[in-house]
Amino acid sequence: MQNASVENKSNKSVVEKIGEGQKEKPAERTKMDIATEIYKQMMKTKGVTRKEVLEKFILEAKLSKAGASTYFQLIKAAQK
Repeated sequence: MQNASVENKSNKSVVEKIGEGQKEKPAERTKMDIATEIYKQMMKTKGVTRKEVLEKFILEAKLSKAGASTYFQLIKAAQK
């Protein structure tokens, strides 16, 4: 039973050791983050239509037509 008497010579906890193996990923922007940014920018301009905002959501945030419409409504409600 030699293994039972072996001491852990490292002062690091198991959690710290596991954490060392994981690299931090840079924070990725979500589609909602991108769409919210687009919405805020476009709403600063007078006369911008919902259709124009949706088109920009589709192009830049890579949303479907239905997704763009849903995001528009969610963002609009959150901005009030």
